[in-house]
Amino acid sequence: MEKTVVDTVYDELYDLGVKRREYYSFLSGVIRGAGELSFTPRGFSVSIKHAEQRLIRLIENVVKDLYSYDVTADFSRMNLGYKEGFFYTLVIPAEISSDLLEKCGVVTRKYEFIDVLPPKLVGSKATKKAFLRGLFLSCGFLKIPESQSGGGVSQGYTLSFNLNSDIVKEKIVTLIEQECLLEPGTVKRKKKGSGIYIKSSEAICGILTFLGSVKGSLLLYDVISARQLRNDVNRVNNFDLANLDKSVVAGARQIDAITRIKNSGSYSKLSDELKKICDLRCEFPDVSLEELRMKLQPPISKSCLNHRLRRIVEIAESLNE
Repeated sequence: MEKTVVDTVYDELYDLGVKRREYYSFLSGVIRGAGELSFTPRGFSVSIKHAEQRLIRLIENVVKDLYSYDVTADFSRMNLGYKEGFFYTLVIPAEISSDLLEKCGVVTRKYEFIDVLPPKLVGSKATKKAFLRGLFLSCGFLKIPESQSGGGVSQGYTLSFNLNSDIVKEKIVTLIEQECLLEPGTVKRKKKGSGIYIKSSEAICGILTFLGSVKGSLLLYDVISARQLRNDVNRVNNFDLANLDKSVVAGARQIDAITRIKNSGSYSKLSDELKKICDLRCEFPDVSLEELRMKLQPPISKSCLNHRLRRIVEIAESLNE
């Protein structure tokens, strides 16, 4: 079965893994997205709740590599308010949480929250990518209308980040817009909660490429192109149908006018040119003006034919008066 764009994006980002020099940047993004802090005498301890096992396994490996400490997650059914289902809970004990939170730029002096993104964590292109990748994998949501049905070309695409607080939300918005070369205002703020989102399909492609999902971005471009083609074809078909409807209505009106002229005995008073048009229209009531004019010998211009048909309708209307 062919993978969807969304599946391709997540598979590609997980396959990238995390390099050691990017550990704290990546974990900082994860904590900003899915971390929960608990107060302890030693400082805050942090836990991660998430439904994706790959993310939990990745965090376990990173923490073990940093602290030589084995942490394991529990798997159980939970109601997180916004979502209910089975989740992994990975609790990082207080003896290493305090150091981890400080090096991830989340907490300082055990209990003080940091309201900036420290340059040490997002000072290079690689660390910025690692931070945003951790953020996306922990709290990102990607919606792609891959059926290509309904709506306009730019409708239905959504990339959102459901942050766990507003503390560094504005810094994250600025980081995404600057690093992904987006126009200011492209990243929107949700009216409720701490979420941010992007609706522009082009902007989403840029963000996915920056995160490292090149295949996913290319597949998304294919979906956009296919949807654009589908909409263009529908637009042309609708235009043709509208013109056909107009031709049918106009033809019926002209036939009605010709019938009234004949019933009134005024047909013999028409000029030879108008009689010829009346006879031809009665013989071909449903054809367009272009087709009708080509049946005359010699053919006349479309504007000339249109003028004569209007004149026939005017004569019929004058009979009523």
